[in-house]
Amino acid sequence: AQAAAAGYENALSRWPDNLTALMGLGNSRYALGDMVAAEAAFRRATAAHPGAGAAWNNLADTLLRLGRKAEALEAANRAITLGGPEAGTYRQTLEEIRADILALERETSVKHRLVERLTYTPARAEDRVALNLALPGLKGEVPPCSTPRPQPVLP
Repeated sequence: AQAAAAGYENALSRWPDNLTALMGLGNSRYALGDMVAAEAAFRRATAAHPGAGAAWNNLADTLLRLGRKAEALEAANRAITLGGPEAGTYRQTLEEIRADILALERETSVKHRLVERLTYTPARAEDRVALNLALPGLKGEVPPCSTPRPQPVLP
């Protein structure tokens, strides 16, 4: 992929707006795991060829890998709007982005509920004692109760 990227860069030095070379460079950088460089190539492709659905689709997928879900969703919707013979692929990319967003929303909701439960402080001292005994691994998470616990007597 490194040699291919170098070849595409060479072609782009001569034909800077060539869609095939821009897509090839983006795909090569993507394959190498360089998502920032892949994004740059796909952005160049969408700027020079705003009607190229594949460029928008690949940009969407790259943005998803970079964790920029809102931008990914926007690019995927643009690809779908443009349509073409690869519209099914564009819809798959959009569904993957939506699934990722939904999973993040679920995870955030679960974390929020967990934090609410962990920061719950019962009003009665007896309940705080029971909670501290039930959750011994949460040292410091549950405020200490006002009623002291009996201390073991050592011989």
